[in-house]
Amino acid sequence: MPWNQEAVEEIRRRADIVEVIADHVELRRQGRNLIGLCPFHQERTPSFSVSSEGQFFHCFGCGAGGDVFRFLMMREGIDFPEAVRRLARRVGVPEEDLAPSADARRRAAERARLVALNDLALRYFRVQLAGPAGNRARAYLERRGMASEVVERFGLGYAPGDGGLLRMLAEQPSSRRNSLLEDAHVLGLVLEGQRGPYERFRDRLIFPIRDASGQVIGFGGRLLGEAQGPKYLNSPESPLFHKGRILYALDVAGPVLRSAGRGQAPGPGPVGHPLTEAAPSTEALVVEGYMDAIALHQAGFTQAVASLGTSLTEDQAALLRRYADRAVIAYDGDAAGDRATLRGLEILARHGVSVRVATLPEGEDPDSLVRRGGPAAFRRVAEGALPLVEFLLVRILAGEEPTTVEGKARAVTRVLPVLARVENRVAREGYVERVANDIGVSASAVAAELERYLAGAQRTADVVPGPRGSHPGSRREAGGPRGAEGDPGPRVPGRNHSPIAHHTSRERPSKSPRLQRQAVSRWQRLEWELARRLERDHGLLPVLERTLGHPLFVGPGLADWATALQAAMEAGEPAARVLARMPVPEPPAGVLSPVAAALEVTELVEEMGRFRGLLELRTIERELAASDEDGVRALERLNGLLMRYHKVRARGARPGGARAGRQRA
Repeated sequence: MPWNQEAVEEIRRRADIVEVIADHVELRRQGRNLIGLCPFHQERTPSFSVSSEGQFFHCFGCGAGGDVFRFLMMREGIDFPEAVRRLARRVGVPEEDLAPSADARRRAAERARLVALNDLALRYFRVQLAGPAGNRARAYLERRGMASEVVERFGLGYAPGDGGLLRMLAEQPSSRRNSLLEDAHVLGLVLEGQRGPYERFRDRLIFPIRDASGQVIGFGGRLLGEAQGPKYLNSPESPLFHKGRILYALDVAGPVLRSAGRGQAPGPGPVGHPLTEAAPSTEALVVEGYMDAIALHQAGFTQAVASLGTSLTEDQAALLRRYADRAVIAYDGDAAGDRATLRGLEILARHGVSVRVATLPEGEDPDSLVRRGGPAAFRRVAEGALPLVEFLLVRILAGEEPTTVEGKARAVTRVLPVLARVENRVAREGYVERVANDIGVSASAVAAELERYLAGAQRTADVVPGPRGSHPGSRREAGGPRGAEGDPGPRVPGRNHSPIAHHTSRERPSKSPRLQRQAVSRWQRLEWELARRLERDHGLLPVLERTLGHPLFVGPGLADWATALQAAMEAGEPAARVLARMPVPEPPAGVLSPVAAALEVTELVEEMGRFRGLLELRTIERELAASDEDGVRALERLNGLLMRYHKVRARGARPGGARAGRQRA
């Protein structure tokens, strides 16, 4: 968001960089500056210098440097807005003062007010856990082996649901009472029934859910009694809480992962356990639920986070990548094989995280495993975790019986989509040999089938559909290459699938009206498909805003709706409420595409980003043509160079530059 620069400068003035850095680095005076060991790379001789006069830092070893905001961004792995907010809280600048406009200040004030209410509710829940009402909850924690230090560290509480929270809100000063009750409804702490308001969490063990900075943004509750309701219940979506954007316990695990990533000793866990050998330097442990994460932290695995479900989202994957480049997924056996889970793991891999999948004993989850066998039992499971590709191959082959010729052929066919995703040729060859040994066929036979599969996928990817997707190649034929798990197709090594790459030097985008009409048509189909996805998944909104900017949608039929949508959200109305009030318009005939509907969200967003760039290029071309003949000639020369670049890239001259060979929308 834009910032009130006066407030940012006030933060800069109040936040002494020496005090901020001294929280993370041991500094000693040397002349007019202070020096210490650099927190951003390993060294034995101090080369990290901090200037109290200039309020900046610089490392003469690795070159890192900047002001107090830059230090916090690098040290904590956060973006500039979060660094500003954290320093604002540290030096006492109200968050609402950071916003440049009245509307933005109102939204910032609302967020600060809601966070304060969550803090108030958490204090109430913790008092209840410690008091007589919390006897059953404390007994439950004792049965689960939860140490009091861990209960305190994670701030667990208890919600009796007897109206005590409502009474506590009613006892607040009269000037705040009504607004507190309204905010409690917004956060889902209080619901409205036929007989008046009642508490959402009733007879539940409470888990405060914090963002990476430690602010309480929501709650989870575990049912303790025999009352009706789900075993686990989370806060609803709110201006603070978006389940698909957070990782539980990241506020605790984040610093551990950061320090491990820099090669520093992460220190003891929250109850005195050292970091175990189960975690390589920057390898996170991803589990499903609150109790799994807390149990692992108590056992010393302090790099554990929970995804609060088994289907990882794009936002969660991007968030985890800021802290770790490797992850062990430790879901229970049933969840690990779920199709939605596998899609989430592939999303994580696409974000640059090297994924390994741990296989837990049947009937066990991480919590029960460490309670039964101690840290050593979980360490053995984590050490035996398989790389994602190997896990998928083992899972597929476990469901086959390659004892007959037909069975062997079927098994090879099912593993081809997985093998095709492996772009490193050495690794692919190794997996081909392993699959061949497991099935009982020659490696050359598997390699030949894989080459045929890749060639078929590339021919499919070469087809550019017509304006309405009516081209015969616009959708995959029934007998085309397709994996048994519904895989959309392999990544074709050495192949670039940018829309521009399909043009030849004689068919430049600026010179071909037919291809331009096709591109615009595909772009419109992508926009409508993304709008439909957005209506079902509100967590997609920040992804679109980051990739596409404003306005989100610019095509016919969607531009006015998108403008009104964003105006309402700018005014502070939650996305879920706006989308419920302003549903996506009815699409015109022929604009919905089954090919677009089959694409993953990531693919849709990437395609949209490329088409938006293409449209922007055409706008520039029109402006140049209207004003500067020399500019047109220069642009034509640039187009020629771009065409040559894409031809070379298409021949596979750029290893690692391959993109997913997929059907165009």
